[in-house]
Amino acid sequence: MILNCNGEKDGASLGYRFRFAIIVVVILVLQPFFADAGHAGNISVSVDSTDATPGSQVPVRVLMENDFPVASIIVPLIYSAGNLFPDSVSFSGSVVNPDQISTATYCYDSSLVRIIILPTITEPMPMIYDPGGLLATVWFSVSPFAKRGFCEIDTAYVFDSLCFGPRRFYYNPEELQASDLIGTQIYPEFKPGGVRVVAGD
Repeated sequence: MILNCNGEKDGASLGYRFRFAIIVVVILVLQPFFADAGHAGNISVSVDSTDATPGSQVPVRVLMENDFPVASIIVPLIYSAGNLFPDSVSFSGSVVNPDQISTATYCYDSSLVRIIILPTITEPMPMIYDPGGLLATVWFSVSPFAKRGFCEIDTAYVFDSLCFGPRRFYYNPEELQASDLIGTQIYPEFKPGGVRVVAGD
């Protein structure tokens, strides 16, 4: 006999409890695979490439292609520090649903721009429908001292960990990710782009 959390006797055997725990663990482990198996679709994000001169301001389009409705997407972009400086992020002409939350942040210290699209709690849930299109436009200022060449804009992927005594937990504070209507986490494909400085010293 086992005492439950109230201090009362529980008639379940240890063997029964162990088998039940194993079943629960297996279901939790396999759940993402079942969710993905029922999710037949693709999503990709790409960054346009454009030409610019030193000291100019240039728009860089971030595009998305999807063949299923997307509820949310977070696109972290890392750019060439010292050559490019983000000024603003525009959602004008974007395929983002007007009822979704669309915002962006940028940090000069980490050379990082984040495009964040989140759903609102409404019925029906707002989605980005296929085939996708323009997600956002990032406006960059090009340094007046930028050298001739290509300044790549790629996605950021950061792997980190936290320690609690002897235990270590791993997580990704920055990564390209999206979700569908039922909350399945999806990792889109990514194609980098950038700014080509065509004149200068």
